[in-house]
Amino acid sequence: MIDFVPASYLEQFTDFFENKFSGIYTYGDLGNRYVGKTNFLKRCNLIDDIKAHPFLSFVAQVLAIVFAVLLLCLLLTCCRFKRVSEQYEVLRQKDVSTSQIIQRNAKVVEDEERPQRRRGKTDKPDPNTFGRRSADEIKEKE
Repeated sequence: MIDFVPASYLEQFTDFFENKFSGIYTYGDLGNRYVGKTNFLKRCNLIDDIKAHPFLSFVAQVLAIVFAVLLLCLLLTCCRFKRVSEQYEVLRQKDVSTSQIIQRNAKVVEDEERPQRRRGKTDKPDPNTFGRRSADEIKEKE
């Protein structure tokens, strides 16, 4: 600690004694640091403290990267959801009769032409039962 502050420094910083945060100053070409007051306040900045400590700096960088990745995933998910919801909205607004989903799920009127299950045991097999042919048809093919 120095008892006096150089006059050249006081001319440059006139509020040195009134300012509660002024106390440490550099003087000379060597960059030596001096204390000019017995009582002064030091600014406390969390970001500067984190940057000064190597472990806290590393943890802050890892947290920033994880947060950025999570934010990117959230953004991609929202974009994907919006695209899918727009596709469903387009399908909903289409004419019902031309919709492929409705046509695929619609009942076919021609149910009688499809093969039917056998209702009971009969001696004569039903030609429409799951592709089986009658005995007469088999003889004709042979």
